[in-house]
Amino acid sequence: LGDALLRDGLLGKQKAMTAFTYGADAVYCGVPMFSLRTRENNVTEQDIVDILAYARQNEKKVYITLNGFPHEFAIPSIIKHMQFLESVQPDGIIFADLGVLALANEHAPSVPKHLSVQQSTVNIPAMKLWMQMGVERVILAREMAIKEVAKVHEALPELELEYFVHGAVCMAYSGRCLLSNFTGGRDANRG
Repeated sequence: LGDALLRDGLLGKQKAMTAFTYGADAVYCGVPMFSLRTRENNVTEQDIVDILAYARQNEKKVYITLNGFPHEFAIPSIIKHMQFLESVQPDGIIFADLGVLALANEHAPSVPKHLSVQQSTVNIPAMKLWMQMGVERVILAREMAIKEVAKVHEALPELELEYFVHGAVCMAYSGRCLLSNFTGGRDANRG
């Protein structure tokens, strides 16, 4: 569905509404500066407000991605965006960078924190540590076998787990996309 929506040139809010119309119970979205899908992303903060309003009326969920790895110049803007997210209360913030988690805990303390697949988390000790820092859900690395996922769930039943069932487009380990940087000079881990 996502690729078809991109080819049709739909705006961010239209993409979310189309996904909801066709049965999605949740959407991920984020403003271009802070998420990894900058080229096909035109979501604004007003779009987030509108998407959230629709989702709440229809018992759907909206997760906001801040899953890039920001350089220092972006921190003041991230703080401002975190304050916005605290005011509008999405169903979760998906992050990959430890500093972004620290900012989220400080400036959006009541919004649930979800660890992105970009962090490549594959073991229980790491997940315990993330939980101690306020993470409620871990989006597991695609490389984990389903048997490993079952062990994690057994060991940490209070931790929400999310697991992609489709393949990755990166020729690397989840969250460690290097090929696009090598071939095109674009840092895939900063959008």
